[in-house]
Amino acid sequence: MEVLGLILPVFAVMVTGYAFARLGILPEDVGTVLIQFVFHVSIPALLFVIIAQEEIDTLLDWPFIIAFGGVTFALFLVILLGALYWRKSALGAASMLATISVGSNTGIIALPLLHSMFGQKAAVLAAIANILIVVVFLVQILLLEAAAMKDPGDKVPRSPTSRTRSSTR
Repeated sequence: MEVLGLILPVFAVMVTGYAFARLGILPEDVGTVLIQFVFHVSIPALLFVIIAQEEIDTLLDWPFIIAFGGVTFALFLVILLGALYWRKSALGAASMLATISVGSNTGIIALPLLHSMFGQKAAVLAAIANILIVVVFLVQILLLEAAAMKDPGDKVPRSPTSRTRSSTR
């Protein structure tokens, strides 16, 4: 019941935002701006506060780093290689599949939830997990760049409206 009391406000905010957008009180694209704020301001600030309050020995929790990071990167590699060799996917598509398969919501949900339920120690572990997921994203960016260099003609497809416009010219 305690978990429900912690998670329910998150969903209440989401439903309220959706209702406000549908009723025209907020613009429909307000979600994009709020997501950018959360990812560029709120989560980094929260991570900074959590990490700044800890000693370096606490942050270098090697058993956790090896367990979480090791499993995450091993699954990333298995999915990446499976997509490349079994599904015959291009490198860019395979790296996207691997990233979305192992990505976790350690920033938006885990940090506040674990801090509320188990205190600062659990929030530190979620912060470490968040940093490890960022490393996965960095690897994925490198793979996408390698894919773009390998096949420069393989670009992100344009939206259907831009294709329609270009075909009518």
